[in-house]
Amino acid sequence: AGREMGVSHIAVDFFRHNATAPDHLMGSVIHAIDTIRFLCGEVKSLKPLKSAAHYFDKLPVSYSTLLEFESGVTGALNSHCRAGTESERYSLFAENRTLIVELTGPGDVAQPKWLKQYEGLKLTRDMDLQRDSPVAEKTAAHFNGIVAEHVYFLDRLRAGGPMTPDVVDAEKTLKLAEAIWLG
Repeated sequence: AGREMGVSHIAVDFFRHNATAPDHLMGSVIHAIDTIRFLCGEVKSLKPLKSAAHYFDKLPVSYSTLLEFESGVTGALNSHCRAGTESERYSLFAENRTLIVELTGPGDVAQPKWLKQYEGLKLTRDMDLQRDSPVAEKTAAHFNGIVAEHVYFLDRLRAGGPMTPDVVDAEKTLKLAEAIWLG
């Protein structure tokens, strides 16, 4: 996972404009949690915090979690279900390098989506995912990974091999999301 790539830290900000807690965490942020586990490995420890601020439904609207992975990578996950914006930002840090992916309005193909890579202070890769993606892939199903998941599923069925991640792996992500939610 992350250490093999030289990653030392990951920071994820996951914001929505009008969702309700805890559905936001368990129904949406869980995808970011899965991504974090994929990139950095198993979680060794976590320190979750819930906001004391509540809105009309008296439920927490934001969660922040510090993560330590078995790989040695550290991380931070911030989510807010009524932030007034839609954004998913993944920042990975290695020695003197940074990779940032921003998916503003991830399901909305008209919203900006980009990737930037830095070597020191120099921008070495600047990719506009809206502009640089093939026309056929400028759909919510592509940006949200739905097409890739279906292709993977069909390929695995044809090959007769096991599906990965499996149910046991999915359970790890659910338990991690629950630990963050319960704080």
